[in-house]
Amino acid sequence: MTADDAQRLEELASSYRADTRYRLLVGYSYEDDLEDAYRVRLEQSTGRGAVRYGYGVSYGWNDATEIGFYAQAALQLAQWGGKPLHLTPKFGFIPYAGLELGLAYHEREDSDGSSVDSYGSDWHDDYVLFRYIAGLDIPVDEYLGFSLQIAKATTMEESWESSFGLTIAFD
Repeated sequence: MTADDAQRLEELASSYRADTRYRLLVGYSYEDDLEDAYRVRLEQSTGRGAVRYGYGVSYGWNDATEIGFYAQAALQLAQWGGKPLHLTPKFGFIPYAGLELGLAYHEREDSDGSSVDSYGSDWHDDYVLFRYIAGLDIPVDEYLGFSLQIAKATTMEESWESSFGLTIAFD
């Protein structure tokens, strides 16, 4: 790796440790007994060293409806041993893991088409939303990157979600 490549990767890692970013994620949520759903998330997060925090809104659909508002906090690893993590001399990566907590209106259908909540009844209501998240940001430059994320909901239907998206920072 050349000195220019190392400096560029350090600038990318520094931007994730100190900047506010906006993320648009498109995901697929699945649970064994219920209909699968698609989900779109719009998130804002701010990096402060090894910690990132922010908030977001999500909307899910596919024979059912869900909307959620949440706050999130995560640990991110932008460097290891004072050096940025990288896939190639041109592309770095920033892994992260954390939690989301919020409120959600949620209705899904079971396999026979009836609406169910997490207790199996035929009504729906607002819920506390709690998810574990883990992901990987792949910065292209200081302002644009790609995101891969998985999430495990421990409330509502206890589903898994996998997402792909864009991360954008503005001056």
